[in-house]
Amino acid sequence: MRRFLLSSAIILGLILNAICIGLSFSVQSVYSSGKITLQPTIVNGYNSSKVVILAFDDSSKNQFILAKPILDKYGFKGSFFTVCNYVNNATAGYKPYSHNYMAWQDIKTLQKQGHDIESHTMTHTNLDTKSIQALEYELGGSKQCLLDHGIDSTIFSYPSSHGDSNTTVVKVVSKYYDLARTADAPLAFLHCNGYGKEKDCRPFNNNNGKLGYEHRYSIREWGHHPHIEGYQPSTNSVVPSFNQSQMFNQFVKEVNSQQNYNKNGCIVAIPIVVYHKILPGNIVYTPNKSSIDVNLFSAEMKYLHDNGFKVIKTSDLGYNQTNNHVYIKQLNSNNNNNNSNAYAKNC
Repeated sequence: MRRFLLSSAIILGLILNAICIGLSFSVQSVYSSGKITLQPTIVNGYNSSKVVILAFDDSSKNQFILAKPILDKYGFKGSFFTVCNYVNNATAGYKPYSHNYMAWQDIKTLQKQGHDIESHTMTHTNLDTKSIQALEYELGGSKQCLLDHGIDSTIFSYPSSHGDSNTTVVKVVSKYYDLARTADAPLAFLHCNGYGKEKDCRPFNNNNGKLGYEHRYSIREWGHHPHIEGYQPSTNSVVPSFNQSQMFNQFVKEVNSQQNYNKNGCIVAIPIVVYHKILPGNIVYTPNKSSIDVNLFSAEMKYLHDNGFKVIKTSDLGYNQTNNHVYIKQLNSNNNNNNSNAYAKNC
């Protein structure tokens, strides 16, 4: 009787094992055929459906002194948008925001270590108020300034987002750059159709020749400051504020919002998080200031690392002239498991 029970148990175990193996192969087959939706697992230290761009505007010295070592710690590369006349200048900027800026040696060090260096005008001026001649100086001059230092910038950032809805400005931008980013929205949609206003990324095609909201020269970014629903600076006499915990929770919500759109490794939406001043002590966060305490910045970078986010650079974005979409360069669309981006693809 004992031999019978033992034999039966062994046979039952073999049958169950065979069923599990069959189910495993079946699920893998269905997943690879795209018939069901599963979030990809962590591959080479990151979940390739979670992608983020970290942008740094205005060339603040503390971006180099305080932020760079934290980026280095996690192997992240940032996208630094340079105001040429701020570099080597200890007093540039508007009060009370005057502070030290990077030297060209700092900029070159960032470039040599694989960070992205891009254009943010010559003087950080309001482009909406400028003549064609002045625009050529701010936009073309910035391109040439970076070239003179061995940097070929192909992406532009509008100072304080001025000029992104100005046809004259955008046409000059298009002479010198492949793409441009501006504020302020949660996600950059690579097909430029995420906010229901455009069909593709051509700037003048979708609105009877008028500029659209999303296009290749108006890629949307998310500024790192409190985003408070209903707050209007012109109507609210009291400026609301966030503490560090509220800012961290807002950041987590922001970078994870892409998961509503990026499925099966298809990357169609990317959060572009923009930082300005990095400060050494605790601060009060208000909607009208874009500063961050270095301790909060460190916590945010740790969160990205620990939760499998892939940090890419703005120069990793390209423009497809055939389908008029923005895309991520060097993504593998054939699921070749020898590639570190095995589950990530442009869709």
